[in-house]
Amino acid sequence: MQTPNGKIYLLRLLIRLSNVPIFLIVTLSCITQYKEEWNKIAVLPVTSENANRLNLLVESAWTSLPKATSYCSSLNPIPMENNGYSNYFCYLRSFASPKQISELLGIPIFISGPHEGGELVTNHSSRFGFYHPEFPIRLRSYFLPGKKNPGFQKATQKIYDDYIRKTARAFFVVHRKLESNQDYFDKETNRYIDLVSEKRLDPYYLDKYDLFLVPDFTDAEEESDGSKFVSWEGDDIYPAVLVRETVGFWIRRRIDGTEPQFYLGLTDLLKLYDFDFYETRMKEKDPSAK
Repeated sequence: MQTPNGKIYLLRLLIRLSNVPIFLIVTLSCITQYKEEWNKIAVLPVTSENANRLNLLVESAWTSLPKATSYCSSLNPIPMENNGYSNYFCYLRSFASPKQISELLGIPIFISGPHEGGELVTNHSSRFGFYHPEFPIRLRSYFLPGKKNPGFQKATQKIYDDYIRKTARAFFVVHRKLESNQDYFDKETNRYIDLVSEKRLDPYYLDKYDLFLVPDFTDAEEESDGSKFVSWEGDDIYPAVLVRETVGFWIRRRIDGTEPQFYLGLTDLLKLYDFDFYETRMKEKDPSAK
């Protein structure tokens, strides 16, 4: 699904307008507002020289990932695979800065946001990183060299298994659980929009999702009154910090309209390096009903 100008995502919202009007009106307003901003930004073609540099950079990042060091301010860096996804950003700066990536891709990564000093900020009270809609599209063209080179995929399979698999799977299972209850997903997205627009997002707001992947997770005091989800056995194994950050990521991607493209990139990754896991999960519609 291509969304270079956000048109398909906007259409998707309009189609569902009759079901959840408040959520969609607010979300559509956010996307429309930023659409005016991203239309002002020059989108440059990726030159052949930059394409070659991107290919070399990505291949180097894949093969050298075990040797990467954290470039964030923490005095005691946490191993990249033992924390939330924002921790990866600290290590990936070993290979290139966001500014360098932006220049090579010919677009800014973010239209706006609180990310300053080369670090991600995911709990700002009034702003969040609003991705340029072309960024995930172009990223998909370069971040998996193994799609065109089976030998490279085979050579980097262990790197995926050791450093990426847990996080990639967490992104997938969180998204599937959110999608299994659209009313909850809409409600949480709308609440996030309200808090950010009113500049009162608590720094620890996402902590409420720590147990999101636990089978009996509920958003109400009485379980019988809580939202219902489809749960898959074994999905509650991921660390709380990874779960909470990932729920927050998908909520923000729904707001900025890049959810479809990031999800396609995620499934590209799983199909290439984790096919059995992906195929099993896609076949099982509701294993909890067995």
